[in-house]
Parts: sequence; structure tokens; C-alpha cells
Amino acid sequence: DLEEERVAFEGSRELMGQNLTRKEQTLNKMNLAHEKLVNVIKKYNKSLGTEFSLVEELETYLRSVKPELSQKMEILNNQIIGTEKELSNLKMQNKELIKPIGELEHVKDKCPVCKSEIDSNKRMELIKEYSSQIEINENRIIQLNNDLSGYKSEKDVIDVLFSNIQSVNIELLNEQLKNFYC
Repeated sequence: DLEEERVAFEGSRELMGQNLTRKEQTLNKMNLAHEKLVNVIKKYNKSLGTEFSLVEELETYLRSVKPELSQKMEILNNQIIGTEKELSNLKMQNKELIKPIGELEHVKDKCPVCKSEIDSNKRMELIKEYSSQIEINENRIIQLNNDLSGYKSEKDVIDVLFSNIQSVNIELLNEQLKNFYC
């Protein structure tokens, strides 16, 4: 009887050894999976400028930030388009104002547009008025160029952040997390 129990015990001992080996292998796999997950989160934190330690925190952050960034990008795109359109209109207006000034400077007593008689005072007044409008437009063009530069810089920053957010693969992180616990 003792011999039979000894054989059964030795089998149990062997099973226990196998179980310990499997346990050790499983713990090693879990440690590697955990390390990999932590490294991926660190990488995402670095690219986003955040300090999350949990996948859930990162996921919540992305859900809240994506719509905000999309809205900001849309607003900036509209501002850029509007500013460029206004710049184009002002430049065209200045071009159109230069022509009558040149004509007024070359003609003596006739209006270049309607060909009616005008005196030199009226001619000088028209030249001054056109020149003043050109100067106003030039000042506005300088201001709009500064605004446009600011909008484009802000858009570049948002584009980089949005690109970094798009590179975050939450589904993969969740899958790795699920595999970690299974």
C-alpha cells in the first residue's frame, strides 16, 4: 500500500513541479506584457505631453480632446480662408486705385473716368483720397498678414497634436490589456 501511495505521491510531485514551471512562465509572460503596455503608454504620454498611467485615463482624455481639436481646426481654417480672401480683396482694390491715380497725374483738366472738366484742386483732392485709401488698405494688409501668420502657427501646433492623437491606437491598448488579464 505504501508503495502505491509513494508512486501516486511522486506523480503529484511531478505535477506540482510542472504547475510551478507553468506558473513561472505565465508570470514571466504577464511581466513582459505589463512592461510592453507601460512602455506604449509612456510613448503616447511623451507624444501627447500627458502623464497617464492607465489606459482608461488615456482613452477618456482622447475622447474629450479630439472633438475640441477638430472644432478648433475648423475655426482656424475658416479664419485663414476669410483672412486670405480679405487680403486678396484689399490687394485687388489697391491695384484698381493705382490706375486712376496714374491717370489723374497725367491729365490736366479732364477727369480720366467721365472726361468732364475738373480743376487742379479737385484733381489733387481725388489723388489724395485715392492715396489715403491705398494707405489704409496697406495698413490693414499688414495687420491681416500678422493675423494670418498667427492663425497658421496655431494651426500647425494643433495639426501636430491632432496627428499625435490619431497615432494613439486605443483598440490595441485595450486588446493588450485584455490579454494581460486573461
